[in-house]
Amino acid sequence: MIDYSYKLVTAGTDRSGEEKIKSSSFLTLLHYTGVKYWPFSLLPALVGTTLPFWLNKGFTFNWLTAVEFILATVLFQSGFFMLQKGFNDSTASKKIKYQLLVAGCICLVATVLLVLHLNSKLYLNPGVYQHIFLLFGFASFFLGVLFILPPIRRSKNVIGDYIYCVGIGMMPVLGAYLVQAGDLHRTVYLASFPIVFSTALWLWISRLASRAEDEKKGRTTIITLFPSQFSARYLTLLITVGIYASIIIAIVGRSSLSPFALIAFVSIGFAYKIIHISLNEDKNEMLIAQKLAFRIHLITSAAIILSSLTGIIGLVMI
Repeated sequence: MIDYSYKLVTAGTDRSGEEKIKSSSFLTLLHYTGVKYWPFSLLPALVGTTLPFWLNKGFTFNWLTAVEFILATVLFQSGFFMLQKGFNDSTASKKIKYQLLVAGCICLVATVLLVLHLNSKLYLNPGVYQHIFLLFGFASFFLGVLFILPPIRRSKNVIGDYIYCVGIGMMPVLGAYLVQAGDLHRTVYLASFPIVFSTALWLWISRLASRAEDEKKGRTTIITLFPSQFSARYLTLLITVGIYASIIIAIVGRSSLSPFALIAFVSIGFAYKIIHISLNEDKNEMLIAQKLAFRIHLITSAAIILSSLTGIIGLVMI
C-alpha cells in the first residue's frame, strides 16, 4: 500500500512556502511604491474631494471622478517614489534599479492617461481657463521632476523641502476640488493651508531627527539653515501653532472650512508633547515626535473631511 501522507504533507509545505514567497514579494513591491507615505497625498486628495460639499452646496458629486483622481494620486506618488529609489538608492542592485525605473515610468504613464481622461470629462464653471486641469497636471509633474530627477533634483536641500510640502500638502487638495467643482478660488487655497502646515510639521520633525546625519554628509536641509536650538525650539513651535491658526483663519476669514473643523484641536495634546520633546533635542524622542506629527496630520485631515461632509446635512434640509 502506497503511503500518500508524506506527499500530502510536503505538498502542503510547498504551497505554504509558495504563499510566503508571494506574500513577501507583494510586501516588497508595496515597500518600493512608498506605501507608508501614501497617506500624505491620499488624505489631502480626500480633503479636496469633500470640500465642495461645504463650499459648493448644490453641486453634483461624481464618484467615478473621485475614484479616478485618488487612483491617479496613488500612481503619481508611487511612480516618483520608485524613480527616486531607482536613481538614488545606493544599496540596490542594478537589476532592481532598472526594474524600479521601468515600474516608476509605467505608473507615471498611467497617471497621464488618467489625467487626460479626467480632463475630457471635466465641466468647468463659466470664466474658468479651459486648460486649467492640464496646467495643474503639468505643474505637479514639474514639481515631481524637480524633486527627484538628477542632475536637477532638489530632494535633499531646502528647495526640496518646500516642494514636498506644497506638492504633497496642497496640490492634491486643489486637483481633487477642481475635478469635482470645476473651479479654483482663494477659499480653496486657504482651506489647504492646515494640511500644508501639518505636512510641514511632520517633515520638520523628520529633518530634526536626521540633522546630525545630514550635517555629517554635507546636506543642506531647511533645518541646517538655522542654529540647532532655534530650529528645534522656536521654529517647531511656530509650525505647530501654524496648523491651528490656519484652521481658525480659514473658518473666520472666508468660511473656507466648516466650524466643525475645530475638531482638529483634539490633537493639541500631541502638539504639546512635540514641543516638549523638541526642547530636549533627544534623537530617540524625536522619532516619537515624528509619529505624533503624523497623528496630528491624520486628525487634521479627518477633521476637515468630516466637517466638510456636514454640508450634506444642509443639502438634505434644503
